[in-house]
Amino acid sequence: MAVRRRKRAPAYRKSTRGSLAEQQLLALFVVAGLPPPMREVRVVAERLWRYDFAWLGPRVCVELHGSTYNHGRHVTGRGFNADREKMNAATGLGWKVLEYTTDDLRRRPGYIVEQVAAALCVPVRR
Repeated sequence: MAVRRRKRAPAYRKSTRGSLAEQQLLALFVVAGLPPPMREVRVVAERLWRYDFAWLGPRVCVELHGSTYNHGRHVTGRGFNADREKMNAATGLGWKVLEYTTDDLRRRPGYIVEQVAAALCVPVRR
């Protein structure tokens, strides 16, 4: 009987479109003049978790949580706890983890840009 080898997941995905909200957030970063992030990055080697956006040099990652008002995974007890484990793991490895919701993206895009720019230590294009 042949043993099937599990494929090792790549550290990041080069071309992923992501959700509409993730595409909008990426466009916001571009318009603000922020350095382009990598998408869907694994920063915790032992786990298969992927972080929506990451800047490797300054070790900053951004997670965008959707479905916060319609009982999505991020607001269930199990999903919320799993997200805390994921964020704390990256923080424990020296990453700055910034978390936003689609509501933040819709209502306070400037807030997101200012926080990400500060974490990256770069100015915002006005």
